[in-house]
Amino acid sequence: MFAFRSRRDGRTLPHTLLLAALLLDFALAATLYNALIPVFEQPDETGHYFYAQHLAQTGELPLQVQDVDARGPWEQEGSQPPLYYYLAAPLVTLARADLDAETLWYNHQNSMGHPAIEGNENRFVHDPAREGWPWQGYVLAVHLGRGLSTLLALVTLWCLWGLARRVFPGRRWLALACVALVGFNPQFLALSAAFSNDNAIVLLSMASLLLLSRLADGRDPGRTVPLLAVCVGLAPLAKLSGLALLGFTLLTLGWLAWRRRDPRWLLTTAAPVLFAAALLSGWWYGRNLRLYDSLTGLNFMLPERMGRSWRLDRWLRQEAWGELVGIWWSSWGLFGWFTVLLPRWVYHLISLLAGLALAGLGLAWRERRRGAAGWLDPFGWIDWPRLGWLLLWAGIVLASLLRWLTISKGGQGRLMFPALAALAVLLIAGWRRLFAGPLEALGRRGMPVYAEEAEDPEAATILNAERGDATLAGLVIAVMYAFAAWALLFVIRPAYAGPRIIDAAAIPQGATPVDRVFGEGLRLVAAELPERVIEDRDFPVTLYWQADRRLARDAYVSLRTELVVDDGDRVLRSGPDPVLSFPGRGALPPSLMRPGSGVYVDPHRLRAPSLSDPVLGEPALLPAGGPPLPAGGSLRVSVYDPDSASAWTVTRPDGAASTFDTEWAADLVLDPRTPRRRAAPDLPALADFGPGLKVWIDPDLGPGLRDGRLTVPADRIGAPRGTALVWRAEDAPGEDLQVFLHLLDADGTFLEAFDQPLQTATRYRSGSWRAGETLPTELAWSLDQRLPEPPGDSETNDPAAEAAGPRTPEGRTATASGSRYALRFGLYRLADGSRIPAFDAAGQRYPDDAVPLYPIAIVEPDER
Repeated sequence: MFAFRSRRDGRTLPHTLLLAALLLDFALAATLYNALIPVFEQPDETGHYFYAQHLAQTGELPLQVQDVDARGPWEQEGSQPPLYYYLAAPLVTLARADLDAETLWYNHQNSMGHPAIEGNENRFVHDPAREGWPWQGYVLAVHLGRGLSTLLALVTLWCLWGLARRVFPGRRWLALACVALVGFNPQFLALSAAFSNDNAIVLLSMASLLLLSRLADGRDPGRTVPLLAVCVGLAPLAKLSGLALLGFTLLTLGWLAWRRRDPRWLLTTAAPVLFAAALLSGWWYGRNLRLYDSLTGLNFMLPERMGRSWRLDRWLRQEAWGELVGIWWSSWGLFGWFTVLLPRWVYHLISLLAGLALAGLGLAWRERRRGAAGWLDPFGWIDWPRLGWLLLWAGIVLASLLRWLTISKGGQGRLMFPALAALAVLLIAGWRRLFAGPLEALGRRGMPVYAEEAEDPEAATILNAERGDATLAGLVIAVMYAFAAWALLFVIRPAYAGPRIIDAAAIPQGATPVDRVFGEGLRLVAAELPERVIEDRDFPVTLYWQADRRLARDAYVSLRTELVVDDGDRVLRSGPDPVLSFPGRGALPPSLMRPGSGVYVDPHRLRAPSLSDPVLGEPALLPAGGPPLPAGGSLRVSVYDPDSASAWTVTRPDGAASTFDTEWAADLVLDPRTPRRRAAPDLPALADFGPGLKVWIDPDLGPGLRDGRLTVPADRIGAPRGTALVWRAEDAPGEDLQVFLHLLDADGTFLEAFDQPLQTATRYRSGSWRAGETLPTELAWSLDQRLPEPPGDSETNDPAAEAAGPRTPEGRTATASGSRYALRFGLYRLADGSRIPAFDAAGQRYPDDAVPLYPIAIVEPDER
């Protein structure tokens, strides 16, 4: 930064030199924005470019048709007034550009209009072979057109300087602060580096306001009015909002003539403006009337299928606040095709500072109304009528924007930029008044104090005010420089930069090795993801890709997060829709990957499923009531080919491939947003297992035991059953364990085994349990109707009764009333089959580490 510096003799540099330095800095910054933002990644740049290219190639303006699908590649921009395109067309010719719209490589997963979604910010795929340095053809033409926009913006800032000097008479430091506030606003910089007609109307509006202000000062109308006539006359040829500028200009001239009490002055000023508007812009509106039967051509720009169904009451209730907030945010930084946001805290900070400025301006206005001296008013530091005039213009521009919102969704902050002068002077004036004391105290510390100040209090006050102005200007310049650089380098550029390429050895050690090959040679080397995520919140995932060979086909990486719930014999899944993207946040299709170049780092942010969402339309699978529990989930990665509408097959490290194997999956634990701990039962534990696990039969949900046994009616023997247990993890198990459940006869003879993972009903596996958690599980089991009767345990030995029971090839008979069984369970490791030691409440180890549950008695239905 070199725009704010003092000379050695203590005198400040001339303000015009500081202004020149600011403008040079702005030109450099806009050039960086131009170079680093890929072509066509500014709003509507393709439409603007194809308009200019058509004009350069044919010398004719585009013709619009009602059928949207039959339009040229300029789309709705073909209805725009042509001034900017007449200026840009020679640059297209100079670059020898001849772009065929069919050759543009669209990213059809682009998140246009959904800036909160991370990834897929790029509207187009940018092949370095076509768009790399040195620029040629259409790429050169776009960058030259952006350079034209920068030149227009430079003149805009110079006009702002002249206008701000008149709102702050004699306070040139404040005028410099206004230039810095606007010029280094990242959104203004991005617009100034865009192939866009908005730059023309912003310049013409600012120049017209300056010239009107000169007329209000009594400057020579003979020199000012012709310039004003040209600027205002060209405005309707730059954009339809130029008609509002024409009306505002005539209104201002009428007001000035009324103050002068000179109707002839109105005639000599307004007549040239009207004549210039008719001569310079009238032909285009006549063309619209002839071709489209509409003065503006909006009926062809926005035909019925592209228009907006608008009702004031519904808009106020449902959409007004969101659209107005979007306009405010996009006045400072909403980049790309409305896909790249600044961090939200930045917008909140800007809104806070704007609110403080309004408070400061209110203080200054109150002091003026009361006639109080205040901090700054003795020197007439604000020209209040001129500030009110600028605010009136801003209100007209806002009303025009709101009118646009009634026919089309597209409220953007750049549409308010013709009124940027009002915003700049309002903010600077408010901050200057609100922070007058600290600014002047800081100025006295950093700037010379002259001897005459002690002798002349009025001179001291004036010099002190100038120090405050200079301090504010220096702070605004420094902050805005940093803001513009940070937005470009750390927000905009990363959104469009291709993926990083690293060596395989540089993959973080915490990443999970995958080594799966998708399709013909797209290898997923590893994946980095958290073990636990919070439901319905974003979390990071980084994939590491490698191209084994040059790929001839392109496909999207599909990432899907799921909630997985066991419901008896079924495993049910739910979750957000899959996220589809080319690798590298959408910037690098597989066909552009270079074999042998290293590993491509592919970061994503995904949304975890909600634990309260229905699972495949079935809402009652998670435990109702009680504390919310963690749940098992998964991340599933596949590669989807949109041409064939199918996923690429996956080859495993052993070389095996199957048409059914199309994805790689990793387990996740989904934690509730508001976790609540459950207390352990206030009873002696049924068993204490070695890894620090205690278990109880659930006193609330356990089976109805009578006299310590479970009775099962004989007519319901084959029904599935379960035993509800409560586990307390004194220490984290650190591994997934299995539960064995054995069914024994009355003599202790083994009959059946039931095996299952140790997990909750929400698939929260024991390997993820944390110390201090109390968790419910259920052991699933059933009685087979063909189990043999325990010897001597039936109520009769009648051969006829025995013959009535059907025998099976295994020699089993139907279980009879009066039979008795028992259950026992334990834990073991699936890897080696070793059992986990189990101890009773007295510390005695259970035989075979098998814990008895309860006996089971088969009874007649009426004995329940």
